[in-house]
Formats: sequence, structure tokens, C-alpha cells
Amino acid sequence: MLPFVRPALLLLALPVGWAWQRFGRTGDWRTDGLRGALAALLIAAAAGPVADLSGEGTDVVLLLDRSRSMPADDAALAELVRNVDAARGPGDRLGVVTFGGRPAAERPLSAAAATGEFLYPIDADGTDLNAALHLALDLTDPRRPARLLTLSDGEANGPDPRDAARRARAAGTPIDVRPFPAVRSGDAAITALTLPASAAPGEPIAVGVEFVSLVAARGRVSLARREPGGPATALASREVDLPAGRGRVRFRDLAPADGFHLYTATLEVPGDPRSENDRGEAGLRIDAPRRVLLLREPAAGGGADGATGGGRIGRALAAAGIEVDVAAPGERPLTQDSLDPYGAVILDDVPASSLGRRKMTALVRFVEDLGGGLLTTGGRNGYALGGYFESPLDPALPVSMDLREDAQKERSAIVVALDRSGSMAVPVGDAGGGGRTKMDLANEGAAAAVAVLSRGDRAAVLAVDTAAEAIVPLTEIDAGAGRVAAAARGIVSSGGGIYVDAALDAAADQLDQAPDAATKHVIVFADAADAESPTNYVRPLERLRQMGATVSVIGLGSRLDSDAPLLEAVAAAGGGNVLFTDDPRELPRLFAQDALAVVTDTFVTAETPAGIPGEFAPGVALVGELGAGAFPGVGGYNLTELRDDASLTVRTRDQYAAPLAAAWYRGLGRVASLTFPLHAADDGGAPGPVGDWVGLNDFLLTHVRWLMSGGDGGGAYLTAEREGRTAAVTVELDPERADDDAGDELELLVVPPADDPDAGPPATPFPVDLRWDGPATLSGRFELELVGTYRTLLRRPGGLVTRGPPVSLPYSPEFLPRDDRPPGAATLEEIAALSGGVRRADVATVFNDPPPRPAPTALWPWFAAAGVGLLLWEIAGRRWQWALPWKAANEVVATPRTRERRAVAAPVRPEGSTGPPAPAVRQGPKANADDVFGAAKANAGRRL
Repeated sequence: MLPFVRPALLLLALPVGWAWQRFGRTGDWRTDGLRGALAALLIAAAAGPVADLSGEGTDVVLLLDRSRSMPADDAALAELVRNVDAARGPGDRLGVVTFGGRPAAERPLSAAAATGEFLYPIDADGTDLNAALHLALDLTDPRRPARLLTLSDGEANGPDPRDAARRARAAGTPIDVRPFPAVRSGDAAITALTLPASAAPGEPIAVGVEFVSLVAARGRVSLARREPGGPATALASREVDLPAGRGRVRFRDLAPADGFHLYTATLEVPGDPRSENDRGEAGLRIDAPRRVLLLREPAAGGGADGATGGGRIGRALAAAGIEVDVAAPGERPLTQDSLDPYGAVILDDVPASSLGRRKMTALVRFVEDLGGGLLTTGGRNGYALGGYFESPLDPALPVSMDLREDAQKERSAIVVALDRSGSMAVPVGDAGGGGRTKMDLANEGAAAAVAVLSRGDRAAVLAVDTAAEAIVPLTEIDAGAGRVAAAARGIVSSGGGIYVDAALDAAADQLDQAPDAATKHVIVFADAADAESPTNYVRPLERLRQMGATVSVIGLGSRLDSDAPLLEAVAAAGGGNVLFTDDPRELPRLFAQDALAVVTDTFVTAETPAGIPGEFAPGVALVGELGAGAFPGVGGYNLTELRDDASLTVRTRDQYAAPLAAAWYRGLGRVASLTFPLHAADDGGAPGPVGDWVGLNDFLLTHVRWLMSGGDGGGAYLTAEREGRTAAVTVELDPERADDDAGDELELLVVPPADDPDAGPPATPFPVDLRWDGPATLSGRFELELVGTYRTLLRRPGGLVTRGPPVSLPYSPEFLPRDDRPPGAATLEEIAALSGGVRRADVATVFNDPPPRPAPTALWPWFAAAGVGLLLWEIAGRRWQWALPWKAANEVVATPRTRERRAVAAPVRPEGSTGPPAPAVRQGPKANADDVFGAAKANAGRRL
């Protein structure tokens, strides 16, 4: 029987039924039936009908803490999930939510078996229990009984979880808890390392180490400083008595040379149960005029140390009073810290191989993320011939190295033979590999080699293990460039080793189909530790030599690998290059470099001593006023094209009208490129007449000063403080210049910690919203999601960048001391009590204690809706005289009875009679169909 909330109201049926019987009947069975049903529905709705729609069983959502401080690992938590799942009964459903700094719904409520596997990564350096509880409540169905079971240490460091507990109580969903005890007894930790906001070189500074200890103890505090680009140096260490509570130890130091220096402090306490929080760090930037770092090969100018070894550009900077450090690119570390003292870096005819991918990536970050300047110059060691095409530095330059049609004089045929042995299936890893394998990157290299070819050239791609397969036979680029590249990207590793002789034989077969090609070249890619030649590789090499082909080898590995001598011998006999790399991410650049060197010469050399003439671009150059009209001739230049949005400074006056000098803004920084050499080189490149130009020094200085002017910090002052896992930044503007720095043009950028490019993809700066706190004061806040040092920068109008102080998170927030907060177990028990839950030792019993079933679902809205439908039906039936589908076709509608006033004739006096008139005769109504239907409609209208 259907239950009612107010069953007494059902008695209204008696008086309503009597009234309907006495006064409401119309005589029409259809109208009377509908009106009776309508009255019954309205009375039932008023009585409050309800129904239990929750179904059978109970819903349970498990909340699993996977943060770094949790004693149980993922395997133990997965086992607990399977135990709870095994305890489910008929109709029971299980859901799973995992959480750290952010929650994730691993499994919605389901009656299917749980595997206990975790699919979503979590932020292990945080515990947002409040967000996890809210997500679990979102998964529940309010019509079914539900219970949450939280497995955690309770060491929450996000918003207060009691907010979610109150929501759970209001929803009737208790939160049970299973605490995992965290080790806290006797814990001592460093809470902060304090340094002055700035200092000058040699200035005495105070370094404060703040700590907290839960018990009185004796320990040792040590202080160290890491120099830019170098190892940490121990400064001081002392024994201290740690009181129960908070304390502070002071050290003194002399501010080191300019640049960014990282101070670290460590705490050693015997018996400390938690060593993860015994470390602190903070950064200090030493104020000094920013210098220039000049990177050039030692042989290019007579030494790599001191301004005298800096060649023409080094001497020009030194004469102008700009401090410059000269270094060999292969020996100089390039990190955020080591580049901090410099306003600009100059690459003076440096080949890409001397830098490598990691250092080129660091230079890009120096420009784009830290607002630095970069100047590139080059003879044959620069730009495309130097290996910069398809390198990390390529897109940062204002000139493009894409090969143009008119740079190639003759047609070429290239065969790329790729090692697809089993070793190529190894993933590159998370360090910038993006989940790709060695094979994937080798395929990209083949596509890069094809990309440098021009119309009319031909290319073939082979996949080789113990035999060679023509993935793409020799194809003319006109019709098949895209197909060749796409097919190359689809090669997969198949196992075995690579037979070099098989690769060379198959390459010769392909080149036999291009007898008219002026240039024929083979690129063999092989694992330097897994290459073989079962037969004599000399025979196919001799065959290639007779047809005028050269052979280059790109080896994955180093010259010390077991099969490197074989690859070197093949390249030497083939008359080509041999390039080794142990970084698979370098492969696309190396393939493009070798192909470019063979098919074309992008360095244009002057044919006369007067050099190749140039001219200044019209208008004012981006770098400043340089002059107008003719530019001195150059002995040669690298053929490039000006990129969109770049500013042309000088161009050639030849058939190419190519850039000799160009500049642009890149990210937060600035980049300028000089495509001609500044000094003579062993390969024959010479500066030409421009080397004797009296205005060359001013020309170079103008570029360098423009590159360094982006770091002008005048007019703004930044401070930053860490509050737990949140950093607060304050920006104070010069009141006299505040109007110039419009609020919508100020941008606060934060560079996350990722000093080593191998630690992952390069860190991308993220913006922070600023709000005005006063006429010249702004503030912003951001979360510290990674352990390490964050750098703050303020982008201002005019391309200016102000460097702010760094903010450090020395260790995971999971290990922050909780001396001012209750233990995690107490937090969990408070949540359980607030929501009506219990502390549960055996998680498998959670289904044995179902919570109260939710309130029955009210059905009165449905009854009321049905009543409204019946009312409309009854009105429509009367309106249209029950012209319903089921009405019989021959059924006659009753004619409504209307009261007609009959016409009465006036009394008639007989003609000629003097007596009274004869009585009037009443006349009957005329039978008119229109009057009948009109009366019926009027009667129906009155009823409505």
C-alpha cells in the first residue's frame, strides 16, 4: 500500500464525494468521470504520497590518500580496495576516489568487480582532503543510502575539510575513517631560511635558519652556498640546543660575486623520525651591473679566457667599458643560476655541436623566460651549416634557415637507411621525450632530412635490421614529399640488429634509379652498440663510390661503444660525415644538418675583394639608430630569410636581398642575428671589407646595448614571501611613474623550478593575476606546486622586465611541521563525528553497517501534474463536445435546450367592426438550425 505523509487528509474524500454527488453531476458520464478522478488525485496529492525508490543495497565511496606523507603505498591501498570489494552484497555498489594535492575519481559507483588499479596520476606533494570529500559526495546518488570511507593519515594541508563534513551531514551521508598513524614523535624540522632582499658584492649579510622541534633535543645546523653553475660550498656548521617549540640560528657571510646564489641549510638531530623536512633553501641575487657572456671556440681568437681572447667583438665591448666574460662553449655550464649575472649572451660563430641540445634549450629559456638577450654571429660554423636548423635555438632566431629553392644549384638524390632493430623500441623517457621511443625520433630525423630537399630532388627511406625494406622507394619530391615524410614517421622497431652491408646494398639499388642526379648521398642511422656487418661492407661502398655517391653515418651512442669503430670506418670509406649522439632528441637536427651539408651550400661567398654589398633597411631599426644608405661589403654570409614580426636592420644588395642583421622580441627577452662572420676562420670564411669598417664597433655596441636594455628594473620593486604552499608577491611602483605603468600592461610571470632540462620539459612561465592594493601597490598570489626555487619577473610597458626575488619550497608540503595544528588522526575523528560516521578498524565491515535510508521520494508533484492533465482534458472535451477518437461515428450530440421567446401577434380588429379586437394568436418558433447550434455554443461558453 502506498504510504502517505498526511493520511488524515484522505478523509476529505467523504465531504468532497457527497458534494459532487449532490451538486456536481452533469449527467454526462465522461465529464463526471474526469471530475471525479481529478478530485481523487488532488486529495491524494494533499495527503503527501511517498515511495522508496532507493533500490536494494548500499553505496560506499572509498577515499584513498596517495600523498607523499601517507605510510601506506599504492600496493597496500589497492589490496584494501579489493578487500572492500569482496565484502559487497547484493545491490551494493563501490566507488573509489584517490587524492593528493588534487582528487581524481578512479571509479564511479558500480556493482562491477574492482581491480584496485589506479589510472590517474596525483600531486603527491599535497593533501586536499576537503576537495576529495566534495568529489566523493558528488558521486553519490541522493536517492540511495551512501557512506564514505576515508583511508588517510589526516595530514591535510588544503582547505578545512570540516566544510565537506557539514555537507555530508546535511545529505545524510556519514564519513567513516581509517586513520594511518603518521610518525611525528620527536620530529624536528627547518621551517625557513631568511636572507636580505638584496646585497652588493662583499657586503656582510646575516643568514637566519628557523626551526621547530616537538621535543627538546640537541642537533647540528649546517649552512652551504651553491655558486652559479657550480657545486655547493660548505660555509659553517654548529651544534645547537633545540628547545621544544620554535627557534632560530644566525650565521654571517660575505655576499659573493654578482649573480644568483642558492643557500641551503641542513638539520641533523639523532633519532629524528622524519628526515624529509630537515632541509631549507633560499636564493639571493647580488646586485651588480650585468655582464656579457661571449661564447666562442678558443682557436677562433687566441684563447678563451679574458677579454683579449674575445676577438673583434670582445675588444669592442671591453673598450666601451662593458664587462665581458669569454668562454669556450663546451666548457661553460649554462643554467639559470650561471646565466643570472649576464644581461646578454653572444654566440660568435659557434657550431651547434659545441653546445648540444641541453645548452641550446637553456639559452632559449634564458631569453624567453628570464628576459635575457642573445646575439648570434656566424661564418660556416653558424646557422644552417653549423647545425642549428631544426635545433631548439632555431625558432628563437629572427631569421629562418629553411632552404630556399634558389640556394640549390643542382638536383640531388638521398637515401636514408634507418636502424629498426630491437634496441630502437626503448622509450626515450620523460625527460622531454614525450613518451616517444628511439625509433620515433629516428623517424623524425628521416623526415627532417627529406624536408631540406627542393622540387626535383628525390628521396628514399629504408628500414633495416637483418634485411633492408624499402618503406618509400626513390620518389621525386615534387609529388611525394608529404608521403615520404609520413611513411618515414610510421616505421616501427621489429627486433634483431642492423646489418650495415644490407643497408648499403639496398641504398645502392635505389640510387641506380637516379643516374642523372648531380649529388647522390646515403645517410645510415645505426645503434653504435648494436651494428653488424656479416659480409664485407667494402663491396657495396665501392659500388656507391663508382656512381659518385657519398655515405654518412649517424650513430646513436658514443665513440666508445662497441660498434662505433665499424660506423667510423664506413663513414671514412664512404667519404661522408660521422656524427655520434647519446641523446636521441638530437637526431632530427643531425639528420637535417648532414642533408643540408650535402645538397646545398647555404653560405654565400664573395667573388671579389670588394665583398658582397649591403644596405641599411629604410626607417629606424628596432635596435636603434645605425645609419642609412650603403653598408660595407661582407666576405660572405649565411643565406637566411627574415621571419614574420622580425625587424630587418641590414640586407644584401644581391639577387637574394637576404638579411645581414635582424632583431626581434622573443618572450620576455630580445634576440639579434648577424649572418656574416666577424673574423677570419680556418675554413676560408673572412669578414671582408666590413672587418675594416671604422663604424663596426659602434654597430656591434648598439646591438649589445639594445639586448641588455630589456632588464632595466627602474621604477618597480618586488617582494615575495612564502606562506606554507602559497607565495605572496607585492609590486611597488615608483609613485611618479605609476601612471606610465598602466595596470593592464603589467604582467607578473613566474618561472617554475626546472633548472636541468633533462629533469623534464622546459618549464613554462605562468602569469599571476595582480590586484591594486593602493595607488602604486599591487599584489598577487600563486601556489608552489613543485619543490625548488621559483623566479618572479614583472613585464612592464616598453618591453622592460624587472626581476623579482626568488621563492623557494625546500621540501614537500606533506612534511611541513604541524606544531600549530592537531594531529591527522584527530582531524579524521572530528570529521567522522561531525558527519555521523565512525572510526573503522576493519574496512571490510563497511557494508555490514548500512546508513539510514534516505527519505522517501515525494510523489505529490506527479499526482498534481496528473490532476492538471485531467482538468485540461475535461475542459477540452466539453469545449469540443467530446469529439474524441473513440466516439462512435453515429453518436448524436444532444441538442441543448434553450428557452425561446415566442412572437405574439398584435390584436386584430375585424374590418368594418366597431367591437373589441380579436385576441392575439401565439406563433410557434421557427425551426432554424443556425439558432440551435448558436445556442449550444453560447451554453458551452457559459460553462467555461
